Amino acid sequence: MEADAESLWSQLQATGKERIKDLCRNPLRLTLLCATWKVENALPETMAELYEIFVNFIYNWKGE
Repeated sequence: MEADAESLWSQLQATGKERIKDLCRNPLRLTLLCATWKVENALPETMAELYEIFVNFIYNWKGE
């Protein structure tokens, strides 16, 4: 679990990820980012992409 957090943090520190890192100041968006990152293992580029990934995740989960 700690390795996952460190990996996510290092990806957020990468150049060009300032916008998505800024979104994490909101607790809801941080929760969405953590949940989707664990599934996708990649960071979204925009808030819209973050929500899209999360919505798709929920639809797939509910389908099971």
